[in-house]
Amino acid sequence: GTVCDDTWAFPAAAVVCRYLGCGQVIAAPPRARFGPGRGQVWLDGLTCTGEEAAPSECRHKGWGVHTCEHSEDAGVICAG
Repeated sequence: GTVCDDTWAFPAAAVVCRYLGCGQVIAAPPRARFGPGRGQVWLDGLTCTGEEAAPSECRHKGWGVHTCEHSEDAGVICAG
């Protein structure tokens, strides 16, 4: 599944990079920059401080609750 880019920002991308063990965040591109994903849009309105250990610890609308299409999938570029 995917994460919607509504409220998607650098702190959320930092949490994702850390969670995946992929190094420091470099960028948080919106609008399905790497192409539209498939499956369920799992998170919308993801708002993180950047200190969370996992994306699930960030504020969001609820699992599977969204108003997005895959053209709005969030992206992340990590250093590693």
